[in-house]
Amino acid sequence: LAYAQNDDPSRAIDWYRRAVEAADGSASFKAAEQLGNLMARAGELADDAKPIEQAVTLLERVALLHGTVERESLLGSAHKRAALLHAKRRETAAELASLRASATHYAQAEAQAQRSGADNLFYPAMNAIAVELRLALAQRQPIVLDAQRVSALRRSLQAKVERDPDFWSVAGVGELAMLEAMAAGRLAQVRDRVVAQLRDLAARVPAAWMWDSLLAQARFTLEPYARQSRADEKQAANTLLEELAT
Repeated sequence: LAYAQNDDPSRAIDWYRRAVEAADGSASFKAAEQLGNLMARAGELADDAKPIEQAVTLLERVALLHGTVERESLLGSAHKRAALLHAKRRETAAELASLRASATHYAQAEAQAQRSGADNLFYPAMNAIAVELRLALAQRQPIVLDAQRVSALRRSLQAKVERDPDFWSVAGVGELAMLEAMAAGRLAQVRDRVVAQLRDLAARVPAAWMWDSLLAQARFTLEPYARQSRADEKQAANTLLEELAT
């Protein structure tokens, strides 16, 4: 845990693996979760599919014993990383398969969060919609957002912002606005409002690593959207990406 938080994933993976493989079997499920998450991240950074595949196998084994919102979300994330790797290699069929798997796991996490009344429903729901949007763009198909689903997501997000705000929930307000606008083909209409929200947040939370993560999330949908959109929508997408990078 210390190595992971000190941005040393290689040593963190080594120690988490030692814990999970220890003969006394005393490692927690959380250790296996974090090992899978770190392996998937490492695979994406190294452009190596093997660690991501190993992460998926590990996370599926843990989720099979006891599925949780976190475990289904981590599986969604691992498949999303695989999709990005396949996209980089122009492996279209594999990319689509990984996107579908990612969407399925995020949707399962979303459904489980709804059933349990979890206060973090917005996290898997937002990720599920983002993956579904990217999948629709990859297949050049329209995406229709379910109004009740988006309403539940917005209520979850707003409750978090009002009760216990943090960087991710406040940033999520702008992220949701972008996803809705992209689905409707109206990103240019919300661009200035989202930019203002981002600048306000940056004035309060300048931590570069958080913004780097948010930029990566935005690139996942904004880049393919920009490639397929008319001029004004492309400009809006690029403006938002530049703002996040700044």
